Amino acid sequence: MSSSAPTSINPIIAASPPGVTETQFVDAFELTRDEIAQVPAHTFIQISMDIPAAVITALGSIPNMQKHRPQIVRELPAFDISTLDRLETFALAAGQAHARHALASAPPEDVAELVEELTDLRELLVLDVSALAKRKLLDGDRLKKLNGPQGYKNVGFDVISLCAMLRENWNTVSGRTGLQMTEIQHAEGLAKRLAKALGAREQGPNERIETAETRQKAFTLFFRAYEQVRRAITYLRWDEDDADRIAPSLYAGRGSRKKSEVEPEPPAPEAPQNAPAPSPSPATPVTPMAADPNAAPGMPFNDPFGRR
Repeated sequence: MSSSAPTSINPIIAASPPGVTETQFVDAFELTRDEIAQVPAHTFIQISMDIPAAVITALGSIPNMQKHRPQIVRELPAFDISTLDRLETFALAAGQAHARHALASAPPEDVAELVEELTDLRELLVLDVSALAKRKLLDGDRLKKLNGPQGYKNVGFDVISLCAMLRENWNTVSGRTGLQMTEIQHAEGLAKRLAKALGAREQGPNERIETAETRQKAFTLFFRAYEQVRRAITYLRWDEDDADRIAPSLYAGRGSRKKSEVEPEPPAPEAPQNAPAPSPSPATPVTPMAADPNAAPGMPFNDPFGRR
């Protein structure tokens, strides 16, 4: 028997704040797909952190950040407030991009093992559906459209079709078959896993490369937005010294510099991505200091190569 697969392809969901669903991750990714694709390579932020942990940190912090939105608008008029407004979307999209890459990079399931179990389930489903069709409880003509037990894809699609027939007539047949809805759900899950395993085998390295690049772009978009908001919060809450509680660092164990160390500067608007680099200032020549012949060896102004 095949080992059961997780109910979700996104491992971040289990640790996400209450109320965050897989649909939200998928919707956010689709909403920002074009924006993610346009992130230029020269702006990439190196992924040197655990992306799921960073996304969870951001999702948990955004409600507190939003409480300071009026102050940001009032005291930092040059700050693009849409960065804060869209931060949750960017975080969710980065989480989904990471999940897609993790799925593409995972070793494919044993196709032969899945097909073996699905073939047995197909036979069982055909027997039950045929018996129900003879009793005129569902349309038996649909059985003639099955592909047959030969071929991996045929087995998978037949199981999906048989499960669909049972679902569509479940109110009528539920008390007249030994099948349980949990068995139908299990069969559907195996068929979907087979489809994914076959797809992964066909796509191979191409999908891994594509999802890796998309993850890099989505992470860059999310990280830059989070850091811009964090800079704004740090500037506004400098005297209160509570910026790390409101907008913690995405790097585990790392916080902002204390106010006793350096005074903050207001967050500046991000420069255009294609802006020319500033010209370096000319270096100021340094006047060499003459060695003092009377200085003791090893002391300032002594010539280290001089003779005594």
